[in-house]
Amino acid sequence: MALVDSTLETALFTIFSNMNNITNNGDRYMAKNVALAIKNFVLTATVSTTDVGTVSGTSSYSGKGTGNPGCFVIDESQLETDLFNSFTKENVTDEDIKNDMATSINDALSESNIISTDTSGNLTSPSGVVSEYSGTGKGTFSGTKTIISNKLSDTFAEMRTIKSGGNELFAKDLAEAIGDFIRNGTITVQLDTPITGTGVGSAA
Repeated sequence: MALVDSTLETALFTIFSNMNNITNNGDRYMAKNVALAIKNFVLTATVSTTDVGTVSGTSSYSGKGTGNPGCFVIDESQLETDLFNSFTKENVTDEDIKNDMATSINDALSESNIISTDTSGNLTSPSGVVSEYSGTGKGTFSGTKTIISNKLSDTFAEMRTIKSGGNELFAKDLAEAIGDFIRNGTITVQLDTPITGTGVGSAA
């Protein structure tokens, strides 16, 4: 299992469509449900890293880190708050929305140590004896938020020229932007003791 943009697209389209029938607290509904949809999407990600380190300061370790669906957990409550603050900003513009959404999503995914990985590989002793070894790690994501803001800039420009299909377009483009943002990012892992070391990789 890995990230499937169309899954997020479907969830977002449902949210945007429901907004057409909401007369009170629409901004809160939008922020809460978009944040939850993004959290659920991120939970489907898989992670792979290349890990190196030492054990007991003498033996060298090299291995591969993996994170299965559920390993990447964001705080949707903070994301909801950030999105709500953006949606309710006085005299908010499309420029504000696309930049604020990109920043809010980036901040949510970039919190420290919210990715859990398992690592397995080989441990080489000072005398050259090689044995299998495994451990765990905690990872942090880093991405380029302009992947999101640039995509939404094009989306909003196109939405101003169409008479229908705006919800479909926004859902599709936002889902693809978030998927690309994650896949093009970097994950840095700090391996847990007794391994002292790091890993670098990505999510898919």
